[in-house]
Amino acid sequence: MRRIAFNTFAVLSLLLCIFLLYSCLRSFFPSQMRFESVDGSLMILSWQGVIPSEPQYDVFNPASDRQFYGIRALMRNMTVKSDTRMLGFRHVTGGGIFHGMTYDIIGIPYWVLIPPTAILPIFWFRSRRRQRDRLKFGHCLACGYDLRESKDKCPECGTGVKPVVS
Repeated sequence: MRRIAFNTFAVLSLLLCIFLLYSCLRSFFPSQMRFESVDGSLMILSWQGVIPSEPQYDVFNPASDRQFYGIRALMRNMTVKSDTRMLGFRHVTGGGIFHGMTYDIIGIPYWVLIPPTAILPIFWFRSRRRQRDRLKFGHCLACGYDLRESKDKCPECGTGVKPVVS
């Protein structure tokens, strides 16, 4: 019962930590921001200025979720001031669709984002698999010593042997 309570509180704490980390990082970004996946990259769009509130302009209004055509269409139609590319990263600055509007687009390739986020799940999977295999083959869960001849505790590390329930 204590293990269940501990695991529950650990998961809740992790979720709260992730939310607070997201909130902290989000506070440094502009309030007008949109994320989209384009050409194998995570595109982050931020804009400054006011877009006319007429319905025909919603196709280029990133704040409009209903009719916005997307970052790719926006990049095709805006006047690009600078477009810097290096190793799959991209930074585009421009405007020109509406008077006084400026757009700033940053592209981060997924090949940079995926490996760091896969490290912890890989270690978790390997750990779970190791524990499952040790239990399956009758080895000590703590050190991996073969316990087929041991009845009370592991002769290698002294951990108590749990009886196998059939």
